[in-house]
Amino acid sequence: MKAGCEITGFEASCNVRVVSIKKEGAAKAYGEGATIDSALWIANKDYLRRGGRTKRSWICEEPCIFGSPDASNLLDKWIHNSGQFRVYRTGEQIFAELKGFGGTEVPEDVVERIKITGKPVSWKDYRGFVYKAIPYTYAGREEISFHAIISNHFNNRNFSDQQKVI
Repeated sequence: MKAGCEITGFEASCNVRVVSIKKEGAAKAYGEGATIDSALWIANKDYLRRGGRTKRSWICEEPCIFGSPDASNLLDKWIHNSGQFRVYRTGEQIFAELKGFGGTEVPEDVVERIKITGKPVSWKDYRGFVYKAIPYTYAGREEISFHAIISNHFNNRNFSDQQKVI
């Protein structure tokens, strides 16, 4: 970060976590790993030891890997659920951004409770967001709607723009 680099991370195919380090838009280092921790470690090693190679040269030297379907920590879970991160420095301040909402689905136990009771069910995810799922009938089929994020742990703000039918 002292060198003025920007670090980004995301998940590619086969659950592989990817980290890219850029400076002034130019690629300086790259890392792929089974978890975001290992991808960060490899990208850091690439930057420090090798002077910042491109993605193509890194892939040529390392064996192909598959990422873990399990998350090693909360950041890895965010990345695994289709999220991204970006860390950069402006002057003396360092900024970290999390992007993406990432594939929130109604958990199976919630679906089962709705099928049994026929009533809406709320649940809380690993980030502290509270969701509500409601049963409804569409074209003669019973469905369950991922209705809304009804609050979060930051300020209990209400959300109503997220909806997913499963």
